[in-house]
Amino acid sequence: MSSGNTEERRKLELPDRRKQTYASLEKRIDDHADHIEKMLQRWIRRGLVAMSIIALACTLALVGYGVAIHSIQNQRHDFCADQNDRHDKTIALFRKLAADTSKKHPEQASQIKENTQANIALISALAPKRNCDAFAPEGGFFP
Repeated sequence: MSSGNTEERRKLELPDRRKQTYASLEKRIDDHADHIEKMLQRWIRRGLVAMSIIALACTLALVGYGVAIHSIQNQRHDFCADQNDRHDKTIALFRKLAADTSKKHPEQASQIKENTQANIALISALAPKRNCDAFAPEGGFFP
């Protein structure tokens, strides 16, 4: 064999071999890039779903918290109104009983009047009348 013949053969075979090698490498790189792109898309989709679920859960929690606060505030307002009503009824009943007793025993009217004032002060100290709109605004934080 001659060395010239071998050189010519190399020149002819080398470009064909390189074309096949480059084509297979290009295909492998494209396949790998497609695989990475699919994995990234899947990861992004899962992340978006997870973030959507978290956002929905937070929204529901905040709405639930608002409803609970609204309910508690309404209960506080109702309790305050009931306490004020009991306070007024107790004082009215006490004054009525004191007036009836004063009529039955006019000689003790001044003492009954003093005791009535002291007892009303005690009732007001133990169960004071409150401003319900300041204590617990009706409707709570939501008008």
